[in-house]
Amino acid sequence: MLNHMKNRPDNIFFKKRNPVFERENNPPPPPPPPPPKPKDEDGNDCEYMKALEKKYEPRKNRKIQNSYARMEATIHVRKSLEKIAADELIELCILSPSSFDFAMLLYKFCGTQFRCVDIVQQKWEKNDKGSWVSDEMCSEKMKEIISTHVCDFFKTKLLSIRALKQNMYISNEFANVFDLKIKNIEYILSRLVTITMQNQILKDASEMFFYSCIFEDVDVNG
Repeated sequence: MLNHMKNRPDNIFFKKRNPVFERENNPPPPPPPPPPKPKDEDGNDCEYMKALEKKYEPRKNRKIQNSYARMEATIHVRKSLEKIAADELIELCILSPSSFDFAMLLYKFCGTQFRCVDIVQQKWEKNDKGSWVSDEMCSEKMKEIISTHVCDFFKTKLLSIRALKQNMYISNEFANVFDLKIKNIEYILSRLVTITMQNQILKDASEMFFYSCIFEDVDVNG
């Protein structure tokens, strides 16, 4: 009488569960796709932002340990600035800025007004009617120049680009280029007024503005 109640071996409902069989035939659902990356409104993915957030390194060989060779390299940079328009330096800063780029722009603007006579002790002199006199306030004056005149360069550039963007003759395909350039300049303006940025610029500017009688024959600053 109980024979008819025995489990049939071919009845799938009464088979013993096989975890391996279940995994192979019922794989787990794939994980959900990662959420889309939020749009970077602040431009943190831009190369110029990465450059600004990193330690600033000038575009001259910092591995040169010999101070004379290093200063000769800096002198060559100063000589090249005689042939470079300020607007080209501004474009360089917008493209991929470093503190040394801003130091070159600062030198282009006031290289005849100040000079550094001691990089280690940060001693500066100012040009007083053709005579060089020591002035402990030179650093503060140069920081003020960065906050005003150097910033004015980029403010003028910003107004120019915005006006160009509104020109109906310009194709819309350049809109992204203009927008990125505008964002770059706005960020640069926000950084130039900070003490940290100004100190870093002056650190590199101390070599750009350095004067010594040893280099008097080839120096262009004095």
